[in-house]
Amino acid sequence: MVRSSRFLATVIVALGLAIALLTPHGQGVSANPKPAPEPPVGRYQVFKSQNLHGDCLLDTATGKVWRLEAADGLRGQWHLAVEGPR
Repeated sequence: MVRSSRFLATVIVALGLAIALLTPHGQGVSANPKPAPEPPVGRYQVFKSQNLHGDCLLDTATGKVWRLEAADGLRGQWHLAVEGPR
């Protein structure tokens, strides 16, 4: 009887140890990993446009273009000029 209970205790400890070692800790495996987020450096490009008459801002991630409408030489507001591709 003592021998069988020792064997059972050994099996339980071995199974617990195997489960603990085989379980990933904080890292899941996925078939479709998410792409890394795009860094904001270089995402926005400022250019001058003859068609839009002035300074423009291109968001290269979305394709949207904003045009700067300046009331005076120091301040202005960006207004959406082109929605971008769909």
